[in-house]
Amino acid sequence: MSNQTSTLNIDEQGIPILIPNWVRQTARKFAGEQPTEDKANQIYRNTLAVCAVNNYLKILGMSTDLTSSSCWNPVERFAADVADLMIPDRGVLECRAITPGQTTCAVSLEAQVDRVGYVVVQIEPDEMEATLVGFARTVQDDVLQVSQLQPLDDLPECLESAPPLIYNLSQWFENVYEAGVQTVESLLGCESAPAFALRAIDENTQQRCLLFQLGDAGPSVVLVIGIQETSSEARDILLEVCPPAGQTYLPEQLRFVLQNEADEPVMEVTSQLENRNLQFEFSGQVADRFTVELSLDDLSMSQEFLI
Repeated sequence: MSNQTSTLNIDEQGIPILIPNWVRQTARKFAGEQPTEDKANQIYRNTLAVCAVNNYLKILGMSTDLTSSSCWNPVERFAADVADLMIPDRGVLECRAITPGQTTCAVSLEAQVDRVGYVVVQIEPDEMEATLVGFARTVQDDVLQVSQLQPLDDLPECLESAPPLIYNLSQWFENVYEAGVQTVESLLGCESAPAFALRAIDENTQQRCLLFQLGDAGPSVVLVIGIQETSSEARDILLEVCPPAGQTYLPEQLRFVLQNEADEPVMEVTSQLENRNLQFEFSGQVADRFTVELSLDDLSMSQEFLI
């Protein structure tokens, strides 16, 4: 694939995507939660852009995880200008909205962290349709030049060639968090926070969580991760799988597996009727790797972590 850029003709190379009514309703709901008109408009457009890209990738048969994206979390979308779409095992694709006639697209600083690419989406005036204009792998000076975007035909190869996403737990002690990492309260709420998250914590302990969806249409679960420094190189890890906010129990027969660096299972448990959580506790060293695998019937997902 050539890395050279050329002038992009939106009419010829843009890909039109219909915006369903449920997407506009969702965008209006998210916008209605905001304190100012400017923030409401930002979130409305961000939501339309993300859903348009999500629908396009679904048409191509590619996996996405819309509900795990920061823009789907009320706390995250209020706090930051992000229009992110989680691509399982690859990372985050940023989806930036423009209006017809715009020649540049601004990208906020927070939307430039841990991105595998940027798709520019033109929202048509009637908001019934969006046009996927093109994409870029990187951002320069916080701006994307529309004329220099790559065609969407190259996007699948870009995503497939992206290195697998690995969460670096030790960086959390430096307040460096990958896209998709959220606080326990933002995903579970204080009342439904897992038992271990209520223990006393200090500067040697970090607790965060991730929302995972099993397959394209399967149930979602929350993985809560607690990591504690016990020496300069040693860490204690606690993993807990919980149902998302609004649900009481995990799906029955949910299989939770911990694998070592050789991809060998070292811990395994399966949920039973009315299980509220599943837990693993173990110790490791800095730079150790492990993988979490969750499966239910023929649906599964896995995620690698670096201590």
